[in-house]
Amino acid sequence: MDTAIPKKHIKTQSTYAFDNTATTVAASQMRNALNNLADTVTDSDQQSRFENEMDSFFALFRRYLSDKASGSTLDWDKIKSPSPNEVVQYNSLEDKNLNNLSKLAVLKLNGGLGTSMGCVGPKSVIEVRDVPESFDDDLETWYPPGHGDLFESLVQSGELDSLLAQGRDILFVSNGDNLGATVDTKILDHMIETGAEYIMELTDKTRADVKGGTLINYDGQVRLLEIAQVPKEHVEEFKSIKKFKYFNTNNLWINLRAIKKLIESNSIESEIIPNQKTISKGSSDINVLQLETAVGAAIRHFDGAHGVVVPRSRFLPVKTCSDLLLVKSDLFYLEHGALKLDPTRDGFSNPLIKLGSHFKKVSGFQSRIPHMPKILELDHLTITGNVNLGRNVTLKGTVIIVVSDGQKIDIPNGSILENVVVTGNLSILEH
Repeated sequence: MDTAIPKKHIKTQSTYAFDNTATTVAASQMRNALNNLADTVTDSDQQSRFENEMDSFFALFRRYLSDKASGSTLDWDKIKSPSPNEVVQYNSLEDKNLNNLSKLAVLKLNGGLGTSMGCVGPKSVIEVRDVPESFDDDLETWYPPGHGDLFESLVQSGELDSLLAQGRDILFVSNGDNLGATVDTKILDHMIETGAEYIMELTDKTRADVKGGTLINYDGQVRLLEIAQVPKEHVEEFKSIKKFKYFNTNNLWINLRAIKKLIESNSIESEIIPNQKTISKGSSDINVLQLETAVGAAIRHFDGAHGVVVPRSRFLPVKTCSDLLLVKSDLFYLEHGALKLDPTRDGFSNPLIKLGSHFKKVSGFQSRIPHMPKILELDHLTITGNVNLGRNVTLKGTVIIVVSDGQKIDIPNGSILENVVVTGNLSILEH
């Protein structure tokens, strides 16, 4: 999660000496622990790969210690809006229908475990539409501390050289839970024509996106600024839609040869975001420090890097079961592997859907809404409490269903609810 050239706090010589000593001791302890861990791997090939991974982690840990000791902070006064050549509008791109798809590879980021939705694996395996599967679809992999290791993983695994050997020069990267992130030939052609090594898709920021990372110009260079890097006194300014109009969708287009060059020269250093976590071990909890990095932070290392402001339709994330209801509904249809908004909703914003705690986990969501309601004419839906929706339910306008503790509402099959508030206790049995 990248930003900028750090501004140093002034420290005394004695403080520097103490910090350097503490850093050296911590680094030495970590190095010994990693060496001992590597010794537990018996297979020689696996041990070599494991040692490479531990070396990468140790370099990350050393940078974290160094940054912490130096007290680096962001110089807010140096932050400026991107220049016109650093952010271009999608509508300005020409649709030339060039045959460049053979030069493209696509990579989806699983991210971490979908714990917020009650998943025991990556949430990208949740089925939204019934589509053909590949033999790799059931492989569950995840990497919680960000996706900043993507570049190194591509190189060390041999995947990058394999793609280049196939003539694949461009990599399209996106989050697995963003169902709007499909291949776009206009952006692909634009990247190849301009020779840009890195393109980040941006979209207009709304009140719901104020915490999202944004592109900035820092000392004449394009950077990614995340909210975790913003000084506390400037957080509200960062959230301003007027000053920071766009946010990062994490749809990224990256030149593979540029990745290879930068990794081989050890030139990519993404900023580190320390994240305090608590994990369970047996009956006790352990506090851990997760060092997070992001692939978007590397934008400053690539030549010709810039943002493209894309339509909101290219950002359709599924972060909660409320989002899941939206994308599984009749509001969207599947066309050539991409979710498309029903034409009758063109020009209208998506319905605002708020599901309560009974629907927080996927299991609860699926058991209470086994059949998706029809919501083409829905504006706002709120459901809280013990509620179950029947088959062929239609929701229109504003629908609010609220159930108190100890009560239950079963919405009957075929119900049409339009601009209503439903409360109390209701259960209709078929016979």
